[in-house]
Amino acid sequence: MSRNLVERGIARPFCNGNYHPHGLDVDRGLRLLRADGSPNRSIWGIGFVTEGPRFHTHALPRPGRRSSQLADAARLVDDLLASFASGAAPHAAAAQAEVLAEEGVR
Repeated sequence: MSRNLVERGIARPFCNGNYHPHGLDVDRGLRLLRADGSPNRSIWGIGFVTEGPRFHTHALPRPGRRSSQLADAARLVDDLLASFASGAAPHAAAAQAEVLAEEGVR
């Protein structure tokens, strides 16, 4: 699915100079960045798919430790809820459905 998002310009791979850790590029709100670098207002990325701009996406949260995974999840949910509050949610849901339909995901 990631490859198709990149091929269609919906997302771009994260690169650190010449190094590409195979993750997709995201902004601070974890929205996928398009090929032109603009944030995609309807698609977020979290976990393995964002390895590179985020790191240690494979580690599980541990008791008594600050968890970047839980902080990322909270950031994404906050941004998603703000999107609903601003009225952008219907557009976001339609865009998500379109991408998933083209990928054969139901």
